[in-house]
Amino acid sequence: MTPKQIQRLEKKIAAIKRALAAEKRKFGGYDDSRGLRYLPTRYYLQLGDIKGG
Repeated sequence: MTPKQIQRLEKKIAAIKRALAAEKRKFGGYDDSRGLRYLPTRYYLQLGDIKGG
């Protein structure tokens, strides 16, 4: 995996975490109809970060 691909996945993870945090602040919980809470695990495993995933 190239450094650019790693950086792109890290940005995706950060964006998803921000979206989930904003949703929690706004509604007091999560609406998981988009399945966002499962995506960071997939990206962590692609990065090889088993502990993060």
